[in-house]
Amino acid sequence: MTKDTPKRQRMMLSNVPAGLRQRCKALAALSSKSLNDWVVEAMVEKAEDEIDIREGLAALADEEGTVTLDEFERELETEEQQGALHR
Repeated sequence: MTKDTPKRQRMMLSNVPAGLRQRCKALAALSSKSLNDWVVEAMVEKAEDEIDIREGLAALADEEGTVTLDEFERELETEEQQGALHR
């Protein structure tokens, strides 16, 4: 292992149902990947999805600069009325 190669840690899974292991192994083979590479890729995707969900929920909770639907509809109606007056 060179200085530039990231250090890898061994992880062992226990109590994995046999059927799940076989399905994952088959999916890895269909993707031309080792089971290890397939599982690591799945873990990365899951972690990224969780991060995206948390960031999305945090953005939805941020109400700064937002308006209610009622406020928006009133503003739209006002703009439409003003546009009709200027024609």
